Amino acid sequence: MNCYASIKDAAGFLSSSNYGRRFGDDAFMICDLSEAVLLLQQWMEFMPRIRPFYAMKAGPHPPLVKVLQLEGAGIDCASQKEIDTTLEMGTKPEDIIYSNPNKQISHLLHAKEKNITLTVYDGADELKKIHAHYPDARLLLRLHASGESRSGAMNDRFGANLPRARLLIKLSKELGMNTIGISFHVGSPCLDPSRYHQVIKEAREMFDFAATLGMKFEMLNIGGGFEGSLSSTDRFKQIAVSINQALDELFDENQFPKLRIISEPGRYFCDRTFTLLTNIIAKRENETNVDYTINDGVCGSYARVPFAGTEYDKFEVYPLRDDAASVRKRSRLYGPTCAGFDIVKGETFLPNLEIGDWLIWPECGSYTFAMATSFNSLWTDVFYNISTKENRGKLDRNSQQNIDFVCEDSVTTIKRIHCSTTLAFSGGI
Repeated sequence: MNCYASIKDAAGFLSSSNYGRRFGDDAFMICDLSEAVLLLQQWMEFMPRIRPFYAMKAGPHPPLVKVLQLEGAGIDCASQKEIDTTLEMGTKPEDIIYSNPNKQISHLLHAKEKNITLTVYDGADELKKIHAHYPDARLLLRLHASGESRSGAMNDRFGANLPRARLLIKLSKELGMNTIGISFHVGSPCLDPSRYHQVIKEAREMFDFAATLGMKFEMLNIGGGFEGSLSSTDRFKQIAVSINQALDELFDENQFPKLRIISEPGRYFCDRTFTLLTNIIAKRENETNVDYTINDGVCGSYARVPFAGTEYDKFEVYPLRDDAASVRKRSRLYGPTCAGFDIVKGETFLPNLEIGDWLIWPECGSYTFAMATSFNSLWTDVFYNISTKENRGKLDRNSQQNIDFVCEDSVTTIKRIHCSTTLAFSGGI
């Protein structure tokens, strides 16, 4: 059974059985593939000129990669392993961008072997490295995204400013390399719609500069930074309007009829596609609060907790079976490891719960299991791939068939050996 009335119904059914899990109280993830398809359709409705390439680093879940590429999205990879995972899911090489500005030579050679031609650079040494090992690659020059960003470290590390970008374009021409366009990333999440307009304007300057050297750019990559949570839908639409206006103003279709515009959304496709279910494995009552220990923590799916605490990055939690009349108590939630810092929530209010009760964590997909470690050999390793009836009713028959095809392998297991992660299908419901 892969189609449920709702996520909560799926959570209730799956938590009552240990099918696909070693023990019935093991934590697990639910991946609603129909949600991901609706998000892709929303994207194409609001930004029809831009083809999304799913940044799988946000959530390297093979069924999600599979269904998105079946629905027409490309895939953004940053390593050999990610390249192999998406190729195994049937993605064509021409639908992959190797979008890491700092590539290991062996990984670059692997991309060459697999005929993945599109990649990026932001410095002279990287350009020379590509020239030495993969001279036939098609290249995008990554610009520094000027302005304030919540991901300032990304801006400090990646991208060339405009003076340096001009020098790199000249060097690319001198080396005979095939630089075909511009790439940038404003940081994630982007809460200011105007930031895209500014960097798109700078990208246009580089298109014009390249033209003075006889180079005809044909691709623009506007990167990521897009949110996918329900609460951010209005902001996503506002950002889409700003981007469309900038493209119409600076890259008019009549002037650039052959321009390909792509993007690299990651969390956009992950946030509300995944729901985490954790089990309460220990309880301790104090004078002022109740301490609960659950079987996932900051060394696992909550690895981004140290970076949370803002209005856009909080994990919400609800008891799966909630007595609305029960008095809420001040509570703390700890992860399962022996680390003192394994605190998932330092304060929340929950009804009186018992060992064995389940907690449901909606919108728990982006940068969660992707960042998990194998510390104490405790991690969430089982994913159930489903669709919900409400979402399914909004999809055409072709999309329904794509989801059904992927859901034939309805249980995905993550296996970690030491600190490495391999992904494989197993079983079916």
